Amino acid sequence: MAKTIWKDEYIIKGYELARAGLSERQIARAIPASLPTYHKWLHKRPVFQYAVKRGRRIFRGKGEVSFSFKDYVYTRLPLKLKETWDRLDALDKAGSGVEQIEALLADKGRTVRQHLFIHAWVTSNFSISEALRKVNLNRGTFDVWRKNDPNFTALVDEINWHKKNYFEDCLTRLVSSGDSPATIFVNKTLNADRGYQEKLKVDMNMNTTVNHVVSMKDLNLPLSIRKMILEAMRKKIPSTEIASMPLLNGKKEEVGEANNI
Repeated sequence: MAKTIWKDEYIIKGYELARAGLSERQIARAIPASLPTYHKWLHKRPVFQYAVKRGRRIFRGKGEVSFSFKDYVYTRLPLKLKETWDRLDALDKAGSGVEQIEALLADKGRTVRQHLFIHAWVTSNFSISEALRKVNLNRGTFDVWRKNDPNFTALVDEINWHKKNYFEDCLTRLVSSGDSPATIFVNKTLNADRGYQEKLKVDMNMNTTVNHVVSMKDLNLPLSIRKMILEAMRKKIPSTEIASMPLLNGKKEEVGEANNI
């Protein structure tokens, strides 16, 4: 078998294959990779080992039933960043002050803090304010990164891309399991062109003028109120147009009298 080059997607693949109950040899064959290469990855890539072990625990009924998006992002962190995040998360849960957080991150550099922000963003249900607080960043720094640092922008865009894929996968799993609301939602959106949508689409031609005239007499308003409305309209509409409008009781001669109010 030709040498297989490592890909980050093997983390999820290893987890799913282990969760399905496949043996080590079967997982290696499904990737595909040689068994020695598979063992080498387990030894040198802790996140891959973690994913496989977690999959096996779920298969044996000893773990959670799903691999969350938070888990996915966590497994993509390098080992040293995972250790830093675990310490940072422990400080946050303990209610530690800014000084302790800064002492932990002081010598880590901008790139490390950016990656930790991304993970904090995910674990905070995508609340930017909460993520900034966890890694002790201000809004100004975040805006500068987004505007001037293409690597950080690419990192944010990648997470958004993975988030969409993850949510789409979750929706597909619900449909596959027979979930009625999910099935209805998919048909109303994906199959809207086949008649499943509920809303009527109206194509309005912006060059079309629609005139709708209501006579003042049809409103059954007191004369004093009609005079007030007429006065207000006189300020907005030329008098020649007002003279032709049946505002009071539909009789032009009375409209003329009203114009002298």
